[in-house]
Amino acid sequence: MASFTRTSMIKLIELILAVILLVLLYSSKYIDGGAFKEVISTGTTFGYVVILVGVTAGALMGTPVNRRVDLFFSLIGVVLFMFTAFVTFFHYQGQESGMAGVSRGILSGIQGLILIADAFLTFRGES
Repeated sequence: MASFTRTSMIKLIELILAVILLVLLYSSKYIDGGAFKEVISTGTTFGYVVILVGVTAGALMGTPVNRRVDLFFSLIGVVLFMFTAFVTFFHYQGQESGMAGVSRGILSGIQGLILIADAFLTFRGES
């Protein structure tokens, strides 16, 4: 049976936001000027969808991952999503056709902020 705790709700919000970012990634054009930026952006989005499916399923079923592993995923996610937000937002900022890209940049920043809150709650040991 699913148990809805604060942690499981945060994980569910993170997963929903990551799936929205995945849809925006599909509908926005690639970032010109370097494969590194696009690989980091795409890899962060796809990777965290996969990670968050497992972590959210574990949290909802009452068998969450270890605190250290969860903290590691959250802190690495903060760095990757903030980098993605910075690169994506500033690349698409001046373009008329780049609204999906600007939205992707803003939502990546929001995802990074949610991951900061998740890391803080995980560090404090709250469930």
